[in-house]
Amino acid sequence: MPLSDQIVQQSEFDYGSLAACHRKAIKEEVLAIRSLLRQTAEAIVQIGLRLRMVRDLLGANRFQEWLAVEFGWSQPTASRYMRVAAMFADLPCIRQFQPSALYLLAQKRVGDSVRAKAIAQAQAGEFVTVLKVEQILSLGKRKSSNGRRPLTAKVHDYLARITREVNGDHANEVADILTQMAHELRRKGETPK
Repeated sequence: MPLSDQIVQQSEFDYGSLAACHRKAIKEEVLAIRSLLRQTAEAIVQIGLRLRMVRDLLGANRFQEWLAVEFGWSQPTASRYMRVAAMFADLPCIRQFQPSALYLLAQKRVGDSVRAKAIAQAQAGEFVTVLKVEQILSLGKRKSSNGRRPLTAKVHDYLARITREVNGDHANEVADILTQMAHELRRKGETPK
């Protein structure tokens, strides 16, 4: 599906009430703005990687001074860029994220399962906005009847974290362990109480 069709389908704006020439011009601007947003998402990652390099060269104390002098930025501003870079630098579908959605997803309070769902949406070709991330977050915040997060959500977050950290050398070993654990859990579920 062409990007222009996706934008029209995602939009709730009533373009029908506009004159045809205005409608066409505004839709062209939407495409241009979305393209710039995609470039911005890539730029955020690049800025974060470069900030990390400079921080590593200068050290933490001199880095803060450098940020203030060169850009008028505080450490939290730079940290947001660096967190996005740390989490999303190798993501091929980075252009599918609204820049503010990347900042939200990079927050420490956001679980790995939320990031995984947002990434899956982006990999499927959806443009991931803050609204979509907030919807994923609200689904993850649903609590069980005892007021705690469901155990399955905690397990999913933990497994997503492990999956991110496993390198190629250990992937098969970890997969074998998880398969064995899954078989044990199924047996427990089948056992009469």
